[in-house]
Amino acid sequence: MRTITTLCLLAILTTACSPAAPAEPMYSMVVPTYDPAATAFSLPTAIPTRTPLPTIAFDPPWPLPHSEDFSDPSSGWEVGSWDRGSVGYEDGHYVVTALDNSFFMWGEPYMRFGDTVMEVDAAQVAGPESNNTGYGFFCRRNETEESSTGYALLISGDGYFSIQKSTGGDYDFLLEWTQSDAILPPPTVNRLRAECVGEALRLFANGELLAEVIDPDFLAGDIALTAVSFEPEPVTAEFDNFEVSEP
Repeated sequence: MRTITTLCLLAILTTACSPAAPAEPMYSMVVPTYDPAATAFSLPTAIPTRTPLPTIAFDPPWPLPHSEDFSDPSSGWEVGSWDRGSVGYEDGHYVVTALDNSFFMWGEPYMRFGDTVMEVDAAQVAGPESNNTGYGFFCRRNETEESSTGYALLISGDGYFSIQKSTGGDYDFLLEWTQSDAILPPPTVNRLRAECVGEALRLFANGELLAEVIDPDFLAGDIALTAVSFEPEPVTAEFDNFEVSEP
């Protein structure tokens, strides 16, 4: 996990409003709803880091394909609670809660993958009335003491989707927030699929291809499940029936 806005991608991830500048320079990302008249977004240039929590070591790493129903709290995904949110197992789900406006929380298994296909049942079970939120996947996440890089493939509670790239703490749109009727509103479960294969990044919701973009910069890294609110109110996303495989 992480807060990224991060503390992503997590970093680490548009109806009609401009994102407010973050109070401090941390993994901040733009809101799903934005003002088309805006000419630029203010993005951070530095990333805070934290020491990873202890986690179960898989030696060798998961043989693929691998499935996870989150019924076993010792299966190796990150667990923890911080000022800006928490990640962990709860009632057979993996639950990610982001407390701070525009700060991502994410949980990861501390693995390393190349080409991957991920699927998961995802539902926003709590959030602001506006549903101005984001939740979904990270892939090819790499973090050092100085930076966090990777890709965020996200849907929002108000029916939008986006693909973004973290390059040392800055977040760039590979695909800006775009509306889709394939995304079901909270608290309905959406079956999400992310394909990170070669230079191609694809995001699906409920069997429908939402977007495909090409980016050559990152070809391997960890995966993660994430959530963020773009309002003062917190957001909680539940994940279940996770699968990861080679293409």
